Amino acid sequence: MNDLSEMLDRELEALSQEQSEPRTLALFNALHFLREAMGEGKDGKKELQVLSALHRAHPDPRSGAVLTAMGELSGDLTPDPLEPLLQAASLPRDTPEPVEALENWIKRQALINQGQQLRLEETARSLARAQQATQVGSAVVVVLLAIVGLLLLIEGGWLDVPDPIQTPTLESSPGAPVQPGPGGQQ
Repeated sequence: MNDLSEMLDRELEALSQEQSEPRTLALFNALHFLREAMGEGKDGKKELQVLSALHRAHPDPRSGAVLTAMGELSGDLTPDPLEPLLQAASLPRDTPEPVEALENWIKRQALINQGQQLRLEETARSLARAQQATQVGSAVVVVLLAIVGLLLLIEGGWLDVPDPIQTPTLESSPGAPVQPGPGGQQ
């Protein structure tokens, strides 16, 4: 049991020297609580279960060595090299033909990637056409404004203020006497 305590102390010391990241902190905590339980003379079953669950979720040689020394883990400590690939492809661990399943997954991903690439190229072409149409529309608006400005300049009346229209105050009707105009003329 003394060798196990020394192993735990070495692993805790090594983990305390590493940068703190979630997996390292979780492993440090599990080993620390196991060391405390053992120091108090407890069996540490709960702590071993936590360490075992952590090792199953994220295999680590340090947790594997401790679990093996405590008799909780047996067999080959090297993980299956295809397991991370199967997890990335969301395939179960017990896939009957893992290499073939991974190849099929890669082919599907390549087809999806090709489709997305075609959509991206079509979008780029549509964007180029829209930019050209916008430029032509802007040019047409500028030309039309220039023509309107030129016509107003040529016409010359665009700065003149029009005179108000004067209407006679009395309307003449047939048979009504005619009022003499200015100067007494009729």
